[in-house]
Amino acid sequence: MRLTLRTMLAYLDEILEPNDHADIGNKIKGSEFARELVDRVRDVIRRPRLAAPPVLGRGIGQDANSAAEYLDNTMPADQVAEFEKVCLESDAQLAEAAASHQVLTLVLGRPADVSQVSRERMYRIPELMAQQTEAAVANQPVTPPPVVKHPTPPLAPSEPALAVVPDYLRESARSRRRARLAWLVLLLALVGAAVATAFWAGWFDSATAEEGGLGESPRWAAERASAPPLVEPGLPAAGLEQPELDSPSTLPEANEEPAGEGGLEPVDEGILPLRLPEVAEQPGELEPPGPEPTGSLPMADAETPEVAETPDGVPMASGAQVGIFVSGEEVLLRQNSQTGDWQRLPPREAIRVGDRLLALPTFRPTISLSDGRTLQLDGGTVLTLQPGEAGQGPSLALQYGRLLVIGGAQGGPCRLLVDQQEVQFQFGESNTTVAVEVRRRLVDGADPEAEPASVVAQVYVANGMINWPAPDEAVMVKAPASWGLTDDVTVAEQPVESLPAWIDMKQLSLTENRASQALAALLQSDRSIALSLAELVEGRRLEVRGLAVRCSVHIGQFGPFVTALADTDQRGMWSAHVETLRHALALDPSVATQVRQAFLRKRGAENGEALYRMLWSYSDQQLIDGADEQLVAYLDHEYDDFRVLAFWNLKHVTGKGPEYRPEFSPTRHQHSVRRWKERLEAGQIRHPGDAS
Repeated sequence: MRLTLRTMLAYLDEILEPNDHADIGNKIKGSEFARELVDRVRDVIRRPRLAAPPVLGRGIGQDANSAAEYLDNTMPADQVAEFEKVCLESDAQLAEAAASHQVLTLVLGRPADVSQVSRERMYRIPELMAQQTEAAVANQPVTPPPVVKHPTPPLAPSEPALAVVPDYLRESARSRRRARLAWLVLLLALVGAAVATAFWAGWFDSATAEEGGLGESPRWAAERASAPPLVEPGLPAAGLEQPELDSPSTLPEANEEPAGEGGLEPVDEGILPLRLPEVAEQPGELEPPGPEPTGSLPMADAETPEVAETPDGVPMASGAQVGIFVSGEEVLLRQNSQTGDWQRLPPREAIRVGDRLLALPTFRPTISLSDGRTLQLDGGTVLTLQPGEAGQGPSLALQYGRLLVIGGAQGGPCRLLVDQQEVQFQFGESNTTVAVEVRRRLVDGADPEAEPASVVAQVYVANGMINWPAPDEAVMVKAPASWGLTDDVTVAEQPVESLPAWIDMKQLSLTENRASQALAALLQSDRSIALSLAELVEGRRLEVRGLAVRCSVHIGQFGPFVTALADTDQRGMWSAHVETLRHALALDPSVATQVRQAFLRKRGAENGEALYRMLWSYSDQQLIDGADEQLVAYLDHEYDDFRVLAFWNLKHVTGKGPEYRPEFSPTRHQHSVRRWKERLEAGQIRHPGDAS
């Protein structure tokens, strides 16, 4: 008998014939991989925090029908190998197959036990239903059925008597129809009362306004006349949050002409203009807060003028509203400029000049600006809205991440700030889409506290065309095109054959999508994000814990990451965690200092310094000087986090290597360590292209 995953599961559940059982047992003993797989199967079915496959998944391994066909031995032969490969690569799929096989073995191994009383009751169901129908027609109560007519043996004297027909079965169908009709009449009456109340209230307000009883105050009318409307087509009036008034007032009818110049413009039926609330002008400049509190990322360095102007020429003070957060199902955070704390924005929250915004990983929030532009922040992006130049909307200061800017129907200018670099371009067509990606590149082996990382910014025109500044005159760039922010656009490689996939949609796996939905439901706008994430990293759902760890890094909380490196339940996310933290190291030397302090607090001075050093990775010269030997030695370290970072560095440097499982104890991966030692002796632990 061949040794496959199915025969191994049958061997573990002891349903094979004696000869086959002994044959499979000998094959397992003779294979190191098979022995490790047996241990892994027994481990995954006992882990309560392991995530379950999706209920309505698609594709082989994700669809529950494919698992059923595999366990029932009806799956086509050409799909069996693919299904077993999915199980070997995923602990969740392996646990489902093994646990389902075990449950089926227990359930199918014993016959169904049905008592004689249950049999009698089931036999009487058709007769009882027929008698109930006849009684309903005659409007008479149902009488208990007579003697059993089915050929069944009599009940033993010791068995309890059959239960009588319950009272609710004796009610006629007519009485039930009467009850339903009564409820329907009551519901219609309530709806009618609500409609009448709304109608009379609206008539009274209109009549009162005409008579001058509740007229609009002169102060409010003057303020409304001077404020430009911000209208979103298709927005229902019930969803608007109206500003608080100093005195009661009523909105003018859609077909009325407001008194005075600069009044509200007429709008379509069912759509009300959303007025920008009045904000008191603050004297002085918008200054960044003082020293950063421990656990927060630094503010983006950019000069902020005291006052700019709105597109209508009205002075735009710091804190003036310039847009609205329109995608409430997504998560968008705003940092308090005084305390440095992050708070989630509720749906339709106002966006203001000076706001520092953060889109958490796996989310893609959307902002609608009053000048017609639409912004989309990809997961893991920090953006600050700064006052624009005279007659323009706010400037976009992108510290890191990915940003989509969609021009309005009239085009218009857009001012972009990236790492002290400023560029202003012009949208050439309506709804032109420009994407910008800003990454901070950490040089392998360089101390992030001593050497600031370099900034790499790439610009993409995904749709339409723009006028991009050049040394002599602006250059028209048509989609699709891409170039570096500091490159000369006239010599850049454009157009390009394909654009990055993140421009069109979020790139999420099934696990990330589930975690994203759960996290969005758990983060509240009236509660500290740092406190909420600190609780979620200790939660029961594995995928939510992993996403919470990644989000914690973006808000400057690095302790959960240090703990996650030793959490074997998160082994599938270790690589993503390391990449996220290296990205944080590259942001600023002060952030790197916070990361080092987190390691020292959690792991002590000696171990903390060693783990923190491995996050830098290594240059070829450092590897030649002995770092390669140290990394291979760490593969046998007693602590999981040492093995995790050592193996990540080896794969990062070489780009490949023997298979190794950091979560296993050192005694279980001696073969893999031996192969890494062979590479070490051959001098092959070097960056590609630089190995000697």
